[in-house]
Amino acid sequence: KQLSKTGGTPYYIKNTEVFVEEGLSYPLSCLNALRREALEKLTLKRIAKKEHRILPLKAEKILNGRRGGTVIRVLTPDQLKFIQSDTAIILPIKEITQELLEKFDVVIGEIPSLVFPFDEDEIRSQLNNLSEKGLKTVVADNISGIYLAKEFDLNIIAGWGMNVLNSQSVFALNDIGIKGIIASFECSKKTVEELSNPVPVGNISYGYLPLMRFRTCPSQSKQGCKNCKGISLIKDRKNVEFALLCNDKKYTTLLNSLPLYVGDEKFNTDFNVLYFNLETPEQVKRIFDMNKRGLSPDFPRTKGLYFKNLK
Repeated sequence: KQLSKTGGTPYYIKNTEVFVEEGLSYPLSCLNALRREALEKLTLKRIAKKEHRILPLKAEKILNGRRGGTVIRVLTPDQLKFIQSDTAIILPIKEITQELLEKFDVVIGEIPSLVFPFDEDEIRSQLNNLSEKGLKTVVADNISGIYLAKEFDLNIIAGWGMNVLNSQSVFALNDIGIKGIIASFECSKKTVEELSNPVPVGNISYGYLPLMRFRTCPSQSKQGCKNCKGISLIKDRKNVEFALLCNDKKYTTLLNSLPLYVGDEKFNTDFNVLYFNLETPEQVKRIFDMNKRGLSPDFPRTKGLYFKNLK
């Protein structure tokens, strides 16, 4: 009863076992002192600072050790015509060849954002083939892509589609072995920069970014996809054009009408991504150089939600 009097402290006694030899007694004042001393020692143990071993960021696996470097994401190898081999690149896994793996220092495969059950065997075959050819790292935009990549012991970067908006998400992904994160472009700049980084965290600096994905293409005619070349345009009620990008006739991605560009803003992140879709090789090189030099764009742009205070 006396040892359980822990009122005014953050503790309570759940179970008590006392072993006292027969014929012995102990004053209540001493029992109270014993309890106080024990709780004080427990508190000191709980607030003691733990020594942590500081490990270097693993960004070198993504960017050859250059913190703050740029990664170029494209849809086809042709878009890389004017890009130097020491630039880190991201391509869809179906577009990666042995020649690309040998030419560029850092090649990262992009697993499709939507992976349907009937596609999984094909994706496994592509990942297995690329892993044997030397591919080390992939980007996955969803959980299914992460676990497909894990089957082949590939380094995994969580793409923007994983919707990382807070440090809890970063730690949860780190716990399952993720080696890098591209933060959601719905974050504010302040949020991106304040994300905890047990792994490298990057931001998107440029891109006609996806707004929506459709299982059935909005521009599909009664004849189906017969005359479609994979790219079409639709207009909203304000007569603004948006591009529709076909993904192997499995789903369609609606791209924003304006590109995000924040290359003229200083972001304190481990790396930044230029997210190219339909740009020409010349446009890829020009925007890459513009971003590298921190120049303001000479084209209409949006800064997305990076500088908006959302409530």
